[in-house]
Amino acid sequence: LKDPVKISLYGKKASPKSLKHCFNHIGPNLRVDRLEKYLSDLDIDQCLVFCNSRIGGEKLHHKIRKRHNSIEFIHGGIDQNRRTSIYNRFTKGKIKIMVATDIASRGLDFSNVTHVFNYDFPRDHEIYTHRTGRTGRAGRNGTAITFVTSRELKTVKKLITNFKIEAEWHGNVPDLNKIKHHAGQSDGKQRHYHKKSNRPGG
Repeated sequence: LKDPVKISLYGKKASPKSLKHCFNHIGPNLRVDRLEKYLSDLDIDQCLVFCNSRIGGEKLHHKIRKRHNSIEFIHGGIDQNRRTSIYNRFTKGKIKIMVATDIASRGLDFSNVTHVFNYDFPRDHEIYTHRTGRTGRAGRNGTAITFVTSRELKTVKKLITNFKIEAEWHGNVPDLNKIKHHAGQSDGKQRHYHKKSNRPGG
């Protein structure tokens, strides 16, 4: 194209105040146990649990469905009729936990979703925005909980800075000030965003 124009709806827009952003710094092998603790301890009306791949979602769904009756898994490999049926049941509150790939992260309004879990860390900042935007909609309160491994801390630091997120850390609080920014980013902003919490995951 000649002189194309790129329009971004998200950019560095500040996160809505009705949405609480929580991050849990853990090892990758602890995510299932930590998710189960959240599901047991938190007051959840409905939640979405996002995975980066269909295979990963299938594995997670298989592991946790043994303890939870009201659970489904949605992904792009499901035919349209079944996908619509799952959406409708979830919207009506007949499903409490929905494991999902990013097919459920855009354009859907689930009014009863109180929590979004990023079981797998989103591949980019825009995906994070779409996923977490499934809760805290229209001024309602919502909580996004993201599992973070050590190799993702640099990306988390950039995410928090760009979107002006007041991050609440559960469990071990990493020192993001010791993590180098990408070129062109300033240092020293992250010290204001660390909050210790006694919520699940400690």
